[in-house]
Parts: sequence; C-alpha cells; structure tokens
Amino acid sequence: MELLEIRKREKEALEKETQAFYKTRDKKVKSIKQVEAQVQKEQINNDQIEKQLKDLRHELKGKKALLKKVEKEYGPLFNKRGDLDAEVGSMKDKLFLINKEYDDLRAEVEENKKRIEGKMRERDLLNKDVVTAEENEREKRDDMQTLDGELKKLQNKIQGYKAEA
Repeated sequence: MELLEIRKREKEALEKETQAFYKTRDKKVKSIKQVEAQVQKEQINNDQIEKQLKDLRHELKGKKALLKKVEKEYGPLFNKRGDLDAEVGSMKDKLFLINKEYDDLRAEVEENKKRIEGKMRERDLLNKDVVTAEENEREKRDDMQTLDGELKKLQNKIQGYKAEA
C-alpha cells in the first residue's frame, strides 16, 4: 500500500509540475507575441522614416536644382547679387539643416534596426525555451503514463493476492 501511496504522490507532483509548466509556457508565448508586435511597430516606424528620408532627398535635389537655375539665370545681374548671395546662404543653411536631419534620421533608423535585431534574438530565445519546455512536458507525460501502467500492474497484483488470501 505504501508503494501505491508513493506512486500516487509522484503522480500528483507530476501533475502540479505540468500545470506550472503550462502557466510558464503561456506566459512565454504571450511574451513572444508582445515582442513580435513591438518588432512590427518598429518596422512600420522604420518604413515611415525611410519614406521621410526619400522625400527629403527629393526635396534637397529639387532645391539644389533650383539654386543652380537661380544662379545661372541671375548670375549676370550684379545689382541683384546681394539678394542672390543672401538666398544662396539661406539655401545652404536649409541644406545644412536637411543634411543634419537626414543624418539624425539615418542614425535613428540604425538604432531601430539594432533594436529589431535584439528583439528578434529575444524572440528566438523565447521560442527555444518554449520548445524545450514542450519537450520536458512530453517527457513528464511519458513518465506519468509509465507510472500509471506500473500502478495498474501493482493494483492487479494486489487484487490477485487478495483473491488468493
């Protein structure tokens, strides 16, 4: 009878471990989904930043072309030279600001890419943990089935001994 009680306690302990495993697995799966959502948001943000960069480049190109056109058309007019110099200075200031904004956006894109890679590594580790936990759960389930089989055998033997007695 003591063996049956021991087996029963072992079975209960395995059931508790299995329940704890399912809770842990559910938490990890939820965490993975959150990480994936975060990665997707950052990817959308990166796409928007890339579009802004493209628009800024296009605007910069147009402004450079406009600056060249203005210099070509009004270059010979010395009386407007002062105005043109001021405009050129302003365009250069804007160009500097656009280049600075471009560099800042590029740096932000790089940071976002690094964060995405980190999140993807984190997701991969969590997936690996889930797979390992599932394998452990399968092993525990197999152990429980073995214990159940042994328990039935022992119960049958006990019944046999009772019948003989």
